[in-house]
Amino acid sequence: MNRAPVGWWFEKGAPAAFRLSEYFRPALRAHFARLSTEDLLLRFGSHCRPEVLDAYIAGIDFRECVVLGVFSDDLELVGTAHLISQKQGWELGLSVLADARNRGIGTLLLRRSIQQARLGGANRILVHCLSENHALMRLVRKVGAEVVECAGEADGIIALSRTLPFEGWTDWAEEQLAVFRFGLNAEFLIARLLMQRIAQAQ
Repeated sequence: MNRAPVGWWFEKGAPAAFRLSEYFRPALRAHFARLSTEDLLLRFGSHCRPEVLDAYIAGIDFRECVVLGVFSDDLELVGTAHLISQKQGWELGLSVLADARNRGIGTLLLRRSIQQARLGGANRILVHCLSENHALMRLVRKVGAEVVECAGEADGIIALSRTLPFEGWTDWAEEQLAVFRFGLNAEFLIARLLMQRIAQAQ
C-alpha cells in the first residue's frame, strides 16, 4: 500500500521534488501569483486576496510542517504541496501551475507527501477541497483514498501503512538527488545569463 516503485529516481526527465525552507518564500509567492482566480479557489476553498496569500505564506513554519516543491529547469516553482500535522491526521494542500500539468507533478507531490507523513508517524492524510476540484479527487482516489462529499465540499482520507526499514533511506536519496538537480539547473541558468550579458556587451 502506497509504496514507491523501485528505481523511480533514475527516470530521465521525470520531475523531482524536495523540501523547501524559509528561503523559498519568494518562490512560493511567485507560484501562487501565477495561479488563476479559479485555481486559487480550488486550492484554498475561498477567494484569496493578495494580502491573504501574503499572510498565509508568511505564516508557514517550515520547522513544524512539510513544504515540497517541484521546479522547472528555469527554477520556477511549478508545483508545491503543504503538509500540516493535525490531531486527526496530516492535512495536505497541493497546487500545480496550469502549463505544468499532465506531467506527473501532482502524482509526485502526493507520493512524496505520503512518504513524509508515514515517516513522521502519521496513519492517515486528509485532503479537504471543494467538490468541483475533480482533478485532486481523482488523484487521491488513485492511491486508495476514501472520498466523502457533502454540501459542495469533499474530504479525501488516505489511510497510511507502516514504514519499512529502508524507506527512510530511499526518501533521503530522492531528496538529495532533487536538491542536486536544482543546484545543477541553477548553475546552468547562471552560466546562460552570463553568456548572454557577454554577448550583449560585445
